[in-house]
Amino acid sequence: MKINEMRELQHCPINLKAKSWFPALVSIVGEENLVTDFSDRLAYGRDRWPFATMRYRFGHLPGYLPLVVVMPGSVEEIQAVLRLMNDARQTVIAYGAGSGVLGGAAPMTPDVVMIDTKRLNSVLAVDEVSKLVTVQGGMNGERLEAHMNNLRYTVGHLPQSLNMSTVAGWAACRGAGQASGKYGKIEDIVAGMKVVLPNGDLVEIRPAPRRAVGPGLMELFMGSEGTFGIIVELTMRFWDYPKKEILRTIGFKDYVSGLEALRRIMQLGLKPPVTRLYDAPESEPRVKDYPDFKDHPCLCMLMFQGDPDIVALEDKKAMEIVYECGGKLCCDEPSHSWLKHRFLPLSANPVSQGKLMDTCEVSAHWSIMPDVYENMRRAVLAVNPDAHVGAHWSHSYIDGACLYMSFVVPGMDEEKAAEEHGKIWEGLTRGAQSAGGCMSHHHGVGYIRGKWMAQEWGKTGINILQQIKNVMDPNHIMNPGKIGLR
Repeated sequence: MKINEMRELQHCPINLKAKSWFPALVSIVGEENLVTDFSDRLAYGRDRWPFATMRYRFGHLPGYLPLVVVMPGSVEEIQAVLRLMNDARQTVIAYGAGSGVLGGAAPMTPDVVMIDTKRLNSVLAVDEVSKLVTVQGGMNGERLEAHMNNLRYTVGHLPQSLNMSTVAGWAACRGAGQASGKYGKIEDIVAGMKVVLPNGDLVEIRPAPRRAVGPGLMELFMGSEGTFGIIVELTMRFWDYPKKEILRTIGFKDYVSGLEALRRIMQLGLKPPVTRLYDAPESEPRVKDYPDFKDHPCLCMLMFQGDPDIVALEDKKAMEIVYECGGKLCCDEPSHSWLKHRFLPLSANPVSQGKLMDTCEVSAHWSIMPDVYENMRRAVLAVNPDAHVGAHWSHSYIDGACLYMSFVVPGMDEEKAAEEHGKIWEGLTRGAQSAGGCMSHHHGVGYIRGKWMAQEWGKTGINILQQIKNVMDPNHIMNPGKIGLR
């Protein structure tokens, strides 16, 4: 049903009072903390999944409207709500800030109760000796970083969605920030957490520097995307705000030379917070006005932060490698432009202009990276030869990197756009997996990638995950159909 055909629902009250659980829900959170209006529920009908944005442009929902949105104000209220929903066998979805890009928070089944966690938004404690901050799960990422910056610290987790994401969302989707080369990914930063299970029980994983007490319990919830429970509190590591920063803008003759430089930098043991390398198509709009890049068309950015002496040494050693790999130091304008705009979403404008844009990030070892890149690029062009395809490498490790591929296809009618979107994603994912890559680096699985989870983990592996889900959520109320699980 088209959204503009649904507007009549604005004048048709939802018969929530017919639900046996509704009076108890009102008593738990108060009527003022329930969202039932059509227009407000419409805002919760999707996340930032570009395909869903395209569906909205054509006047359709990607799935369904939530039945009601609940806004608990405490951990105890979340526990009570989940006990109530579990007893009623009522499907629920936890909603942070809706910044996911794979439909992980979109209601893809009818009659969903959505639990918005943003009222849990306080910093609870700061341990400046151990450098640990404890924060509620609904805390906005930008607000947390600003709070720590005021104390002359940084959490170090700076995703593109910083200003429109929550800290629990970071952990639930197993995110990676733009400065992960120095500070680590979210699983490296989180030291402890509290999670409310589907039956309302609270699991507390106390922070510790390291544990050898059996399998990692926290790993169950990292990347679970709200299918095992709701993360309500996190204890996170933080660092001193850097005293020195060096940003280098480099041109390489081709992306392969740039990859070789990044590999050698990481395998030397250097820790640049930012390593960003663009292929020629994605570099072109960023460097076209700067003659420095004429014969070195692939843009690369390196950043070093921290103690001035260490930063100077890291920069010196990295630049030695850059020059050995044929790199050239270029003007800094492209890097400053990226810094200025790095927290802005990129897909909204093309989609609003009638185009279809999406991104697919994967990880791969250095030895197979060119094969993964070429497979993915060919897959997009095989579906639409007129597509613009570009890539960059945004996170580097001793053994490999994150390849982040973007595609933009011309405007078309909805049916054709949906068909091409599905074929492109199939080609991208199969292309990465067939060359030995992992189908997701930091965006998670959500709804769209669920069908490839068996190929990623193998049938035995995905069966283990489903059995864990069956034990933790026997009534399958928590975000069913996401990350490939019931």
